[in-house]
Amino acid sequence: MVRYLIPLAVLGLASCTRTEPQDTAASNGALDGPYESYHPNGQLWSRGSYSNGFLSGPYEEYYENGQLWTKGSWAAGLLDGPFERYSASGELEARGSYTRGEQCGEWTEDGGSVSYPPCPHG
Repeated sequence: MVRYLIPLAVLGLASCTRTEPQDTAASNGALDGPYESYHPNGQLWSRGSYSNGFLSGPYEEYYENGQLWTKGSWAAGLLDGPFERYSASGELEARGSYTRGEQCGEWTEDGGSVSYPPCPHG
């Protein structure tokens, strides 16, 4: 069973206020640099960075109550590396790794253990 844990802010499924990425280095007009988005109540919703138009590097999302929701890393617009998801009360719901957007290795999901194809090394 493959479940994709795509952050909602990336999909644009909810309303928020954004601090747009700084167009600091991309000569082609692509988004580049750090950004933050906020819930309507003013709480931080997401924080991350773009590189040449793609999400890149550490990324975090938060519930409206300020509690961490997801924590992961992106490379060239794909989830890549360790990933964690929490409930609104702060309980760990999922922990595992992604490689180029695909879940891999051993995951803890909703209190159980799930195995995916091994994560490549390197």
